[in-house]
Amino acid sequence: CKGVDPEYLEAEIFGGKGVKSKLEECIGGTIVFEEITFMPLALQRKLFEVLSERRIPGSTISLDVRPIFTT
Repeated sequence: CKGVDPEYLEAEIFGGKGVKSKLEECIGGTIVFEEITFMPLALQRKLFEVLSERRIPGSTISLDVRPIFTT
């Protein structure tokens, strides 16, 4: 996450503009977030909420992913 544009990172994780999210691509599997401490706090909060609710805002797809976070 270090040195990556926050807007690009958010679009990659949650999708947008016709792009499938990384979370959707990992349904039924594991997703690894390396160096999570470098991710902006607002994005960490949104990620936590999405993983807690198991749903991406605006989507009807249920997220069944196993997240792994490293620092």
